[in-house]
Amino acid sequence: MTRIAPAVVRYGLSILAVVAVVGFNFALGLREHFSTPCFLAAVAGCAWYGGLGCGLLAIVIAGCGGRDDANKPSCGTADAPMAIELKDISPAAGATVPNSGIVETFTIVGRHLQITPTFALPPAHTAGQPVPAPTQWSIAVSGADTVYTSMPLSWEKAPGHVEADSYGLLETTSDHCISALPKKIFEYDVTAP
Repeated sequence: MTRIAPAVVRYGLSILAVVAVVGFNFALGLREHFSTPCFLAAVAGCAWYGGLGCGLLAIVIAGCGGRDDANKPSCGTADAPMAIELKDISPAAGATVPNSGIVETFTIVGRHLQITPTFALPPAHTAGQPVPAPTQWSIAVSGADTVYTSMPLSWEKAPGHVEADSYGLLETTSDHCISALPKKIFEYDVTAP
């Protein structure tokens, strides 16, 4: 029977311990595994069982399993939410449209994000409530973007001024990132149809 050298066992267990901790943390969605107690316990255990060399090997191997998305923007928090960029907002800011069959649209840039658009109507809004209420939205993916299109609507009062502001924060369920839409989404005037 062939006997495996003790050094091979020690270093092999160091590799196995770190791979197991990195895999466990990734399964839990923890990408910053260096700060987890499991990682610290694995390095300490490797150093205790195998010596300084095994502990250093564990640190090097764990470094190879670190984040590879350092160029991506950081995940937003409640205190500093990640801004969601919008484009193709229609009706455009400052536009004047007849108060009949208005279709509001906006595109979330670079993200596939499914939300239920709800907006606050600030004091400057004078057109009343949308009809039908609540506004129904369709969602479509266009490349890396998400396009939101309302069903045709009108407003209770025309002529009037429409202002619709976003409120609240959005949290993704996959990575728990906190994001925020721009404050003012729509700003246009409506005339009698």
